[in-house]
Amino acid sequence: MYDPRFRPLVATLLAAALTAGCAGTPARPGPTASAAFPADAYRALAADGTVYRLDPAASSLQIIVYRGGPLAEKGHNHIIEARDFRGLVFLPDKGLDEARLDLAVPARGMVADPPAARSAAGGAFAHPLNDEARTGTRANMLGPQVLDAGRFPQIAVHADDIRGALPWLVVRTTVTLHGRTRRLTVPVEVQAGTEGLTATGRLVLRQSDFGITPITAMGGLLRVQDTVTVAFRLVGRREGKEG
Repeated sequence: MYDPRFRPLVATLLAAALTAGCAGTPARPGPTASAAFPADAYRALAADGTVYRLDPAASSLQIIVYRGGPLAEKGHNHIIEARDFRGLVFLPDKGLDEARLDLAVPARGMVADPPAARSAAGGAFAHPLNDEARTGTRANMLGPQVLDAGRFPQIAVHADDIRGALPWLVVRTTVTLHGRTRRLTVPVEVQAGTEGLTATGRLVLRQSDFGITPITAMGGLLRVQDTVTVAFRLVGRREGKEG
């Protein structure tokens, strides 16, 4: 029988957040209020390159959460999907010096363990979870012990240091999650054309880097692992020059 105490809790992004490692500047407090999304800045940039608006319906942004501890088999691995986000990417006509990305993910737009995602993942994730388990996992994820969505309603990713050469880019991002901001580096494969853009990658995050203590139960015999994986395939549609 499912025991609510065993609901692993997840803290993430990156969105986009978007990193391949957690080396960077030390975590520091961030503002509780969400910053305004910089759409005007992208409209100004459009004359010198191409702006792509990310399409959540065509994209995939998943956070993979792992069970741990001696009694790990009593818990579940989880897949969290971010289905509601706003994102813009700018690629200059020449070089990458002015390239940038902004991604804003509302915490309350995340969905816990959608059956189709678990089935597609297979392996240890193939077993579906019932509605009660999925609802409880999401409630805990948004609660004060993890994402604390009431205080920190948005996960934000900003990148204006993009290097390499298409299709293989190295993206230096600023990720703000749970009121903490860190600089993280992400390798991303980008396919860009006249109509659209696709950015694909995978990264590892630690909850503790963003001031979150992974949940434990039964004196630590069952716990959520500190490390989570973020897998993303972001699809963007070209914006008109007029913005």
